[in-house]
Amino acid sequence: MELPRHWEEEEEEEEEEEEEEEEEEEEEEEEEEEEEEEEEEEEEEEEEEEEEGGGRSRRGEKNKPGWML
Repeated sequence: MELPRHWEEEEEEEEEEEEEEEEEEEEEEEEEEEEEEEEEEEEEEEEEEEEEGGGRSRRGEKNKPGWML
């Protein structure tokens, strides 16, 4: 037994919407991962600078602990 055409179209639209939502979620997750990696790299760079005795940012400002920002 076949479904009426408009039901089939609705089902197809719903499937497409679900696929789009999944793709968007995947993109958001990838962006979050990239941001986390960048933050980790920045933290590592800051730690290295502090270990070298600089203790200053590239702009010449004193580095502040994260809670002060």
